[in-house]
Amino acid sequence: MSKILHINSEYSNRPLYRNLVKHLDAKGFEQHIYVPVRSASDIGKNQAERTNKTTFTYAFILNPALRFLYFRKTQKIYRDICKTINVQNIELIHAHTLFTNGGPAYRLKKRFGIPYIVAIRNTDLTIFYKYFPHIRNFGLKVLKNASAIILMTPAWKEKLKEIIPEEDWPGVDQKCRIIPNAVDEYWLKNRPERILKAKADKVEILYAGRFIKKKGLQYLINALDMLNEDKDKFRLTLIGGGGNYDKEIRSMAADKDFVRIKEQMPKEKLIEEYQKADVFAMPSHSETFGLVYIEAMSQGLPVLYAKNEGIDKLFEDFTVGTAAEHDNPEDIAAKLIHIEQNKERLAKNAVNQSTKFSWKKISEQYADVYLTIIENQKDA
Repeated sequence: MSKILHINSEYSNRPLYRNLVKHLDAKGFEQHIYVPVRSASDIGKNQAERTNKTTFTYAFILNPALRFLYFRKTQKIYRDICKTINVQNIELIHAHTLFTNGGPAYRLKKRFGIPYIVAIRNTDLTIFYKYFPHIRNFGLKVLKNASAIILMTPAWKEKLKEIIPEEDWPGVDQKCRIIPNAVDEYWLKNRPERILKAKADKVEILYAGRFIKKKGLQYLINALDMLNEDKDKFRLTLIGGGGNYDKEIRSMAADKDFVRIKEQMPKEKLIEEYQKADVFAMPSHSETFGLVYIEAMSQGLPVLYAKNEGIDKLFEDFTVGTAAEHDNPEDIAAKLIHIEQNKERLAKNAVNQSTKFSWKKISEQYADVYLTIIENQKDA
């Protein structure tokens, strides 16, 4: 079967990659997962068990200083791959970020002729491209030499288009593939059998995650404050905490009778909170995807998300929920009213649409991309 090299500096921090590796292994791909790490404690993290054709290399070769020395960092990763992995046997490289992982993949292609695909993540555009202008041209080279470019949602494709020179966009555009993240099977296996009829007197809004400024919780609270001026109908439960806006959100919540905070909880308890709520709301900006939206959808919750962010444009508007301007309480309030008025229809759609995000289906999309590129390379 085809031999794939994954270059993934985020592997030890994101359990979702382990699920992708396991499903691709089950399809017969021979995978080598190369994970450059910044700490010895990251070695071995998320290593997939019960895989027959997958091997792992965790390389403790990164350090904080390399954050600001991009070309030295990617050169170091590239050289270590050449030293530790038999790249001559590799048929395709999957670089899981544009800059940190795409740079070494580009160098490997130049030397060995191995095709690669590259994924674009939030930090690629909001950190590397934004704050390191001296590497932008190199990033464009990585994109132009890739066989495919993976984006999580159409919203991120639009963001990419904004920064690519107009004359280069047609070539980049034809390589773009939209492949979203998949949700943990736990949520899909525990979908509700039926959608409860919406309550007339109360609307329970739910958020789960860290209290970070970009999540837009401050605007959500202000929106509910407006909606509750005449009647105390909308309630908000915030589950989680921590993050760079924890103190501010807790301070806001302390003055609002309609807001309650619950600390982070295991998924077995969290699913009970989902099933008691009416709507999931997270008007977050700079969101690569947002698996929590899909978790909520699987439990029959319509979702409110931010325009041009995360899952926006994956669905027709008002199919499973709707997008709002992330920093506009008036718009958030108006969209919550619309969701409330159509809650039962949106909830049924949400449960049905959530099944598209199984690891079985998402891994099949990756497999199709891999095999198409490998076959084209053989025919070239």
